[in-house]
Amino acid sequence: MKPAHIKEQRQKHIRKIEKWLRQISQEIPELGYHKLDKPIRSGWFKETVLTHKIERYKNHESLIDSFEKCKPEIWGKDKVKIQKNWDCQERRYLIYKGFRLMSRKRYNKLPDNQKRLFRVHHYRNCKGKWRHKYYPLLPKDAYRIKFSKAYVTHTKIIDPELESEYDLLSAFRKKPGFYEAHTSYYGKWSWWKNGSDYKRSISKQELFQFKRQSLESLIENEALWQN
Repeated sequence: MKPAHIKEQRQKHIRKIEKWLRQISQEIPELGYHKLDKPIRSGWFKETVLTHKIERYKNHESLIDSFEKCKPEIWGKDKVKIQKNWDCQERRYLIYKGFRLMSRKRYNKLPDNQKRLFRVHHYRNCKGKWRHKYYPLLPKDAYRIKFSKAYVTHTKIIDPELESEYDLLSAFRKKPGFYEAHTSYYGKWSWWKNGSDYKRSISKQELFQFKRQSLESLIENEALWQN
């Protein structure tokens, strides 16, 4: 009997490696998080919050439920970047009047008594076609948009053995011969292909941003992020 071709053997090894990597990637999130003794200051949140005046209304419980389904929350290092991201999502019709828009598919799954608390928002997409999304109909004095300080309260539990095993298997896929076997079996546009080139391009972009800014503006931005 003829021995198996070396390319077939490498593809067999690649399939085993992919199976091990999937198992490890499922085990890592199951480790959970560890609560920090002291929270660490980390950036800002822009969010929509309810006020105490929501309790004046008879159907305040159903209003709170509809609000939780469309509550926006954006994190950023400083307020300028958060506002830029917020405006970008408004232009893409993801946020409207301080609420995250709900698709029609999610809206149709709601019960009839909750559908009455939503209003339709009509807009045209990039192709000029009409689209419809929904946002909760809340009184103006029942909510407000604000910036709030963000803190890191939990840290991820890390298992060194799992991390080292994952890195070892990932590096094995990039060895000569196995790299070609992986791309031929799983396709040439794999998520890990040219990962080092991608990281290098990202670092170059970050360095290019520093060239445009002066030292005083960088110090000022760092001070704003910490306060």
